[in-house]
Amino acid sequence: MVNGDADRLGRVVENLITNAIKYSPGGGAIEICVREDSGSVALTVRDHGIGISADARARLFELGYRSPQAVHVAPGLGLGLYAASEVIRRHGGTIMISTPEGGGTMFIVRLPLAEQPASQHSIGDVQRITASPSSRTIH
Repeated sequence: MVNGDADRLGRVVENLITNAIKYSPGGGAIEICVREDSGSVALTVRDHGIGISADARARLFELGYRSPQAVHVAPGLGLGLYAASEVIRRHGGTIMISTPEGGGTMFIVRLPLAEQPASQHSIGDVQRITASPSSRTIH
């Protein structure tokens, strides 16, 4: 469980999955994994699409930046990953990108685990978010 804004974090997940689909023009599996790892929740979204060059990876979370590979595949403004990185940063987390063996792209989001007692479910506009591995949904 993590403390956070469920709507904004949901949009981050939606953006990563939408990008994985959009930049996999030949199709292929999109792999999504959520697990607890060293005091945090780690979410990975991996595709087997066009990939991202090392030069582009260094700038991918900049406002308005689009990788040269992406420009030729799908329309966009370069706002989604910038916004996602800001949401994750403001939740005390990190977002990284890697190029896994076999091609494609993998995004890794880490958010700190919630520290509040289980009986509390919200503090103001911050909500407790629980990922259910059995149903594969985020509540």
